[in-house]
Amino acid sequence: MWSMVPRRDKVSRRWNETTISTANAVFRPTKRVIGVSVAALSSIASIYAVVGWQALTICAFLGFFAVCFQLFRMSRRIRELEDRLVAELPHHHKFLVEFLRTTYIARSRDRIVERNRGLTVYRYENNFAIRGADCSNSQVINGRNISEEQVRGVSFALVGGSSMNTESLHSQYMTHDGVSGSPEFLIDDDRFKVAFCPFKTPLAPNHEFTTTYTDEWKGAMRQEADGFFLPEALYFPDKIGEISVRLDFDFEVKSLASLEVDINQSSVRTCDAQPVSVVAASGFVCAYQWNKGAPSPRSIFVLYYTA
Repeated sequence: MWSMVPRRDKVSRRWNETTISTANAVFRPTKRVIGVSVAALSSIASIYAVVGWQALTICAFLGFFAVCFQLFRMSRRIRELEDRLVAELPHHHKFLVEFLRTTYIARSRDRIVERNRGLTVYRYENNFAIRGADCSNSQVINGRNISEEQVRGVSFALVGGSSMNTESLHSQYMTHDGVSGSPEFLIDDDRFKVAFCPFKTPLAPNHEFTTTYTDEWKGAMRQEADGFFLPEALYFPDKIGEISVRLDFDFEVKSLASLEVDINQSSVRTCDAQPVSVVAASGFVCAYQWNKGAPSPRSIFVLYYTA
């Protein structure tokens, strides 16, 4: 699971677009919503039979007030998180704040989490090759099914700066049990795509798995200053042992640093794990390695560089 930030012509998303998109997803009619509505009406009728309309009205008002208060707290925490991220990032990286808001914060992660529930990951390895404005990615996910149920496959988020269709990414994956080909996509929006890589047969309890994945994003990087979001820990509720990232550049990098963003506490701090210089692969100018052990399931990591 990896992500690249948008080019300058792709950062004009507004709050109202995000709100409309989120609202459409939340309020789409489903059987579950209808069932909950029927249950709620039954509860209201029961309360009315016991306490009457006056007490029921008071309860409804208190409930409405509680919902509004929680929404206010959530929006305030998002603003606080953005303010703290702006304060930490250099001027050339301010666009990362808008990008975070319209992707990981705005999108519910439940769909990915449910697909990965029961999977614990030993090591999540990312390898990025940056050639000017182009970036190719390969990743390897190793883990085990620690649940008592079978698991169908692995799901993760992909984010890029260009509005690309999934065919243009040339996405390919392979599993430990012999499956290879293009992954399914649970979500396929301009800047937010969620891939699902099913196993050949569902993974039995206490069995290990390995999934490899590759893709290419053409024109997705800013050569003067850009960065990578690493949200892997958010999407695996049964923990990740280690996140590993290697970056190979075909140009000189002036600076490279890592931040840790806690989306629950709305905190931003310099990460205790920082990238270190390593020997570059053939055809590249410089390379860096970054490793984070036992990442918090509340944290998104940001690796940002200046060329």
